[in-house]
Amino acid sequence: MSACFLRRVLPSQLKAAFQFGKRRADTRFWLKDRQASSTKISPIVSRFHVLTFVPRSSTVATSKASSLWTFSISLVLLCGGLALSNSYTSIWPFGDPKIVKIHDESFADELQNPEILQTMTEQIPTGHVGNLTLEEEAKLKEFWGALFKLFGVADSPEERQPTPPTSPSDTASDPKKPKRKLGLFGKKDGNAEEHGVKSSDVEDKYGQTKEFYDALSTHTPEQLRIAFWSMVKQDHPDALLLRFLRARKWDVNRAMIMLISALHWRAKAINLEEKIMKVGDAGALEGTKSSDPAIKKDSEDFMNLLRLGESFIHGKDKAGRPVCYIRVRLHKAGIHSEAALENYTVYLIETSRLLLEKPAETAALIFDMTDFSLANMDYAPVKFMIKCFEANYPESLGVILVHKAPWIFSGIWTVIKGWLDPVVAAKVHFTKTAEDLEAYVSRSQLIKEMGGDNPYTYKYIEPEVGENSRQEDTNAMETLISKRFQYAAEFQLATKSWISTNGASAMAESAELMKTRNNIASQLHDNYWYLDPFVRARSLYDRLGAIPRREAKKATSSRADSLKTHISEKRSFEIVTTRQILVDSDGDEVD
Repeated sequence: MSACFLRRVLPSQLKAAFQFGKRRADTRFWLKDRQASSTKISPIVSRFHVLTFVPRSSTVATSKASSLWTFSISLVLLCGGLALSNSYTSIWPFGDPKIVKIHDESFADELQNPEILQTMTEQIPTGHVGNLTLEEEAKLKEFWGALFKLFGVADSPEERQPTPPTSPSDTASDPKKPKRKLGLFGKKDGNAEEHGVKSSDVEDKYGQTKEFYDALSTHTPEQLRIAFWSMVKQDHPDALLLRFLRARKWDVNRAMIMLISALHWRAKAINLEEKIMKVGDAGALEGTKSSDPAIKKDSEDFMNLLRLGESFIHGKDKAGRPVCYIRVRLHKAGIHSEAALENYTVYLIETSRLLLEKPAETAALIFDMTDFSLANMDYAPVKFMIKCFEANYPESLGVILVHKAPWIFSGIWTVIKGWLDPVVAAKVHFTKTAEDLEAYVSRSQLIKEMGGDNPYTYKYIEPEVGENSRQEDTNAMETLISKRFQYAAEFQLATKSWISTNGASAMAESAELMKTRNNIASQLHDNYWYLDPFVRARSLYDRLGAIPRREAKKATSSRADSLKTHISEKRSFEIVTTRQILVDSDGDEVD
């Protein structure tokens, strides 16, 4: 067997070993032979070959030493080869050995095809919809209960269905109306501490506690409720709350402050839905004709950023996450207005949310640092981006790849790393080659510009005339919004009942209520895609077909949205087991 191995597996290694020994023996007498044929030796030759000069009398010893070296190297190669062979093969008495592959090809397929992951419980990380421990589920229930108190619906015998807003902007306060100081139950001059929300002792990096109190004093409970359901979009409502819980280490108090401050930021600070998403690039294009210099400048800069392709989304990584490329060399500090850069950043983040497919809940960022210079460094947009992800879009980043960073970036990175939360900083990885990137993005998905095989090249497609015409059909929009808030009210009722179920004796009832909640969440998901053309302007990704129309979305929506979890509790110790029950569109169980 050893002879077979040496002949079939390691011919090149053995040949190299024997040649090495032969060359070593020959070179020892090279200089002596040169002396025999020449009366004078070059000083250069003498300097470089002095160590190989030995008397001819040592011929026998040298031959033995060479043979010993040859035998030793061959033995090492043989043992190493056998060890390697044993790792990859299972030796059988008869027949050919059976190859055992280390890397499971099915797992690679699952990473490259996220649909495979949707039916596998073990692939859903803990703390996400479909895979909660008993403690995590209890925290989620507590969060919902506190949120209902803040919305003023905690003690309602029936969920009221208020007159829905005709547009997302109605969630912001009307400056003409007098404001009331509101606590969690809408009482005048109330404060959050009286109703279970206490100021956090933890360092408040972005002043979210102040934003929380500003939100309570600026918005009515109903306005906050409307803003919340507007923020949910196509997501499962539980998934949204779980993002904030995970970001705040399952501290319900801190998660509540973070969520409400994010709602306040969306509704008032930037009026995201009305001034950015509903306007879109078509509105920005129209704004370039404005007589107002500020509006004209911001609109022109916004369109320039889109046309330039400084940032764009294309393809998915091995975990099924949308990949956002940021070509840093295209950015020039001071060229674009601060407002345009911030609107562009938020616009891209919100658009990427619509590209998420279960089970992926995060995105991958690739900062292409090719040809980077100090002229490309602009700290203000970087700080704004960090704040967006850490304060207003928690748990949205899966991985951050910094590609081909030059040495001058090391000092800059030291500064930026100090701004990052340690959890976010741990997601940053530096890559140098296309092979490094392939650890995260398969070559077929990686664009050629980055060394991959994907032929995609960014090219902006201008807005089409009439592509946002549905926004003018206010009657249809109001009907869909009314239906959405009907589903929201039903979800709130089912959630209240689910919160009240506790203990092992209520497991069956809790599972049934979870099934009801998931069915309503699926209806909310479908409703959003009906509503989407009325409240969001079409984007480049709609024109490219990357964001499918409602009919396509409904057909391809992840079955993970209909995951039903059955939890059983052991007496001696708690073991949470999950059983996924896939439900079809009619609500019947599917094997």
